[in-house]
Amino acid sequence: MAVFMATTDSAVSEREKRNLDFCRKIAAEGMVLLENNGVLPMELKGKRIALFGNGARHTVPGGTGSGEVNARTITTVEQGLEHAGAVITTKAWLAKYEKAASHAKAAFMEKMKAKYADSPEMAFWAMFSYRNPLTIAIDDADLADTGDTAVYVLSRNSGEGSDRRNTDGDYKLHRDEVNTLSLLSRHYQHLIVVLNIDNMK
Repeated sequence: MAVFMATTDSAVSEREKRNLDFCRKIAAEGMVLLENNGVLPMELKGKRIALFGNGARHTVPGGTGSGEVNARTITTVEQGLEHAGAVITTKAWLAKYEKAASHAKAAFMEKMKAKYADSPEMAFWAMFSYRNPLTIAIDDADLADTGDTAVYVLSRNSGEGSDRRNTDGDYKLHRDEVNTLSLLSRHYQHLIVVLNIDNMK
């Protein structure tokens, strides 16, 4: 019987490099463009992009539990845009979201530890149900001098024991997300919404 194990070598092998290139091609071919009014494709080199959304820095690479795939590194949407030469003009908002997500996760973890104080195993599994905030407020300062094009990355994750639900903020948009997208559509000449969702059960 074949035995498969993760590598313990810190060096990236030629096989890994080939597989990474292959995965990138598969991902590109698997993307679906739902609607386009002529904005895409876009030349990114030097392009000023106002980047928002819960998946901008916390891009979902795959499912959780048995649906999870471990990799040496994950390239976020923010990193990918910058690697392509884009200039991200909303670093301050992204930092605010990062701080909000960090605080929300810490509070959730403490709540689960308290709730399952008598069952460390249940506390461990409950922590996998944490989800980052769907969005945070965008104020005038966040929109100032950010260019004419915004990219909003809307992420959802699911996996073993945590399937999609037909509710607001999961399968459906939350009211806060709708309001945020409406605000961005009024402010920017071009608004691109990226659905970073690992499955649609």
